[in-house]
This record gives sequence, C-alpha cells and structure tokens, in this order.
Amino acid sequence: MKLKTDFKFVLPEPMEKGGEKPKGVMRLIKVKDLVDLNSDIRVVENPSYFYVVLLGRVITSLGPHRMLNAKIIENLSTKNFAFLLDFLNQINHSVIKRFPIKCEQCSEIYQGELRLAGEL
Repeated sequence: MKLKTDFKFVLPEPMEKGGEKPKGVMRLIKVKDLVDLNSDIRVVENPSYFYVVLLGRVITSLGPHRMLNAKIIENLSTKNFAFLLDFLNQINHSVIKRFPIKCEQCSEIYQGELRLAGEL
C-alpha cells in the first residue's frame, strides 16, 4: 500500500471578492522542508514567518497558482490561513497514526490506526 502524499482541499473563502472558493493541493511535509526553514533568512529574522514560508513550500497548487510564494500566502484571509494550518497539521499527523496491516490468512491489506496514550 503506497503512502498518500498529496491531499486536495477547498478554501472556506474566495481569494478575491465575488470569486469562487479556490481548490488546491497540499503535500506532506518533508524533513528537508523543516531543515531549510531554519536557515531561511525570513524565518531567522522573524520566527513568526515560519508558517508563511512552510505553507508556500507544501502547497503545490492553489486556484490558478501552480507556483506559490510567500506573497500569495501573506495575502490570504485569516480564515483561509487558519484553515490551511489546520489542514497541514491534520494530514501530517494522520499519516503518523495510520499504517497497512496484511492479513496472514487471506493476504488482504487493511488500514491500521494507532491511538496515542490518553487519546479518545
């Protein structure tokens, strides 16, 4: 079973007044993304810029944009930005919890899920 790395989403608000809610694709975070962020001058000078730069790296398309940059992320509404942060956390943490399980009797592959201690 191959690990899913790209996830589609729809922003809760249009990016332009009167426009449609844009669709996009976000990929999972790679270790290299986090390492590179620590040496990115924008993040070093202003740590609050961390998620702006990170979202610019992991969103592979957003509406008409196929190449994203920090300016596009900076101009998002608060609601859209918060949605993207939640979505980023959701897809990256859900991957950690799920794994394939192969039945020894029938060879069928099922999706297993871990529960963290204290998690309901």
